[in-house]
Amino acid sequence: MRGGLTISYINEQEFEYLWYEIFGLNQYLFSCKTDAPFIIDCGAHIGMSILYFKRRYPHAQIVAFEANPQTFQVLEQNIKQNHIQGVQLINAAVGESDEEIPFYIRQDSTLSWADTALKQAIVGPEQQWRTISARAIRLSSYITRPVDFLKLDIEGMEETVLREVQEKLPLVRELRMEFHCNSSNVANNIDRTLALLSKHNYKYAFKIDRRVIGITEIRRSMKLEDPYQFIIYALRSWRRVWWQIWFLPMLIRIKNRVRRMI
Repeated sequence: MRGGLTISYINEQEFEYLWYEIFGLNQYLFSCKTDAPFIIDCGAHIGMSILYFKRRYPHAQIVAFEANPQTFQVLEQNIKQNHIQGVQLINAAVGESDEEIPFYIRQDSTLSWADTALKQAIVGPEQQWRTISARAIRLSSYITRPVDFLKLDIEGMEETVLREVQEKLPLVRELRMEFHCNSSNVANNIDRTLALLSKHNYKYAFKIDRRVIGITEIRRSMKLEDPYQFIIYALRSWRRVWWQIWFLPMLIRIKNRVRRMI
């Protein structure tokens, strides 16, 4: 039990990190004008992000994708045991076509971080990984109405999926993605990805933990750290970008401090 939630997990270290990242740092904090936003969660893992979204927006409608069958079972359990409604769970990866694909997961079944549909996005020695067959689905098939928040945590598939959905991007109000830079994964390029976002009138900013960073620092860090990852906040106005990346988290921190004082 944590924060009033019953949470099952595969690996305690992964759970503690996710709790800190999602509930502690409010990584997926966003604001909208409705109390029932439509959210698409790609890379839902064990469901921590869904529990976070539902805590902030109990009436949200969520479609969530997770490709790893073992992780998906834990995801289903967390949704069920917390009596979460309004969530459609799909045991599939998002990709450029509807098909069966090779999917790479850890040999150690207690580790589910960095599962990926791209062999070139594998982190570490190849012998630490094994290949299973997974279903891939075109995300564009699910963007049939305005999307208030699109989350992408898909381990090196960011550019591929954004290109697949680009005709539907005008329907997506806000996008938050964990971008994975890896010199061996040439299919995921930061410059091409940012150009695609700009083409569709998104403004964007970058963040690691609580620190806002710039593209110059990203380029420098990519040369020093391989792989390297960071969060991209993408909205359609600079005012909203800075509200989400800076002012809103600050207000939440102040509110939490006041609560602890009472």
